Amino acid sequence: MRKSILAAIAGLMLSTTAVAQTSEQTLSPLQAQELGLSLLNQGDAIGAANVANALLVRNPNDVSALVVAAESAIRTDRFQDALGFARRAFRATARADSKYTAARLIASAHAGLRQDTRAQIWLRRARQYAPTPQAAQSVAKEFQFLRNRNPWSTSLEFGITPSTNINNGAIDENINRGFVLSADGVALSGIKINAGLRTSYRLRQSARSVTFFTADANITTYALSDESKKSDPTLKGSDFEYTTTAVGLRHRQIFSEGALPTDFSIRFGRQTYAGEPYVKTKEFTASHSWSLGENTRLTPFITAVDQRGYNDRADVRIYTVGANLRHGFANGDQLSFGATKRESRSTFSGSDYDGKSFTIGYDFGQSFQGMSFGFGASLEERDYPSDILVQGARRDKIIGLDMSVTFENLEFYGFRPVINVNSRRSRSNSDRFDTDTFGLGFDLRSSF
Repeated sequence: MRKSILAAIAGLMLSTTAVAQTSEQTLSPLQAQELGLSLLNQGDAIGAANVANALLVRNPNDVSALVVAAESAIRTDRFQDALGFARRAFRATARADSKYTAARLIASAHAGLRQDTRAQIWLRRARQYAPTPQAAQSVAKEFQFLRNRNPWSTSLEFGITPSTNINNGAIDENINRGFVLSADGVALSGIKINAGLRTSYRLRQSARSVTFFTADANITTYALSDESKKSDPTLKGSDFEYTTTAVGLRHRQIFSEGALPTDFSIRFGRQTYAGEPYVKTKEFTASHSWSLGENTRLTPFITAVDQRGYNDRADVRIYTVGANLRHGFANGDQLSFGATKRESRSTFSGSDYDGKSFTIGYDFGQSFQGMSFGFGASLEERDYPSDILVQGARRDKIIGLDMSVTFENLEFYGFRPVINVNSRRSRSNSDRFDTDTFGLGFDLRSSF
């Protein structure tokens, strides 16, 4: 990081027009700038600071002098002073290369103060102004170093998805035995908007184990299309809004030399629907990975979920066992398979079923015309012992297709836009559960 910042400082010095004067000799602007850089390269941070201060006496907004002063302060562990100089430099310039250098220095100063989260934010800002691919990669490496050191890890999620069926409604309002569904029971089109935050804090770490506190929050709301509004003017997108909040613990342990880790997690959450309390949940998950070769990994898992309903809503207990198999190819492509078996038990017939599902996915490691692609397919079958509409057992079959496109050449503060296309088709011997859904979504994904 030091080398990249010094190179940037050198570039700035060659483009400034400030004038400086020492106590015994008048130097040209270029001479003063070269002197400051030379002193930094020689490890004389105090001498470089003196030159920078002389330049700043004549021009307090001399960007090159400010970055030399900031670098000199970092070299002498005066990180708070470095923040002041670097922030002034960032505000004083409109040039991308200057902002890149200043942002890197601000990140270094925060890192020196052990303010790793702030340092990571400023590294993302530096990435936005990186003058070369090499500079951008340097930012990513520094970010990864701080991510490993920082006990806090936080990620944000955001998505907008136009959908043909935001409420998982039936494709036809006329269903078995002459029943007619209300407007909100039939498929409604609109736009799904979701935002989420996930954070974790590393509580303890040893050579073979690590434990995290986790917390997350998510909100999903909708905007109805004009066509959906016409079907029932009283309906609003917020009628289908739901939120989830949860806290928990996650523990990763390596039990023997050379083994892959085993993960355990417990999570306590609460969900609301249409602004009203819906369910509170307790969830336990355990998984372990085995290496089946240099680039192949098998990960079996088990999950148990206990849902307690509010307002006389039926309780549900869900038990899932499954496994994921992932294989990486020499060209960077990734192939994955998944299989699960689930038992959901409840006094409410709509939540009492046995299910099994299978998934397959393929992600391309190389981009095509600046775009990288991922594809997936899934099949799920659910068997319900009873359903009032068919007066007997009910069987659902759900087929899903997914595609994602990441635009590798577009980036905003270290995030790349991703287009997600998904299609779901559900068919049942109870017409109420025949649904078709197509969505075209947009979100952002971190590039490092």
